[in-house]
Amino acid sequence: MSVDETRKKIADARERFGDILQHFWISEGREARDFDREDAAQYGLMANSAFMIQWNKEGGSEYIPEIPHLIYEVFGRDKVLVFDLDNEVIPPS
Repeated sequence: MSVDETRKKIADARERFGDILQHFWISEGREARDFDREDAAQYGLMANSAFMIQWNKEGGSEYIPEIPHLIYEVFGRDKVLVFDLDNEVIPPS
């Protein structure tokens, strides 16, 4: 997915799930870096873009199971990889 498409999907997610996502920081979509491409290749995908999402919480990050499901729904299960805090892929369910 191109950077422009990624940015549109992020905007779509904010519109559709604003009540949830208002509590999160979401980076702008950017061109995938080498490490993004390497991670994606391990799962048979080609990364063209990347972004981050993080809970706006003092004291650091926390895994919230609903967020990967939301991201897979918005972007498509075969178009995005969601990683946990240990940089392990969270498979779509």
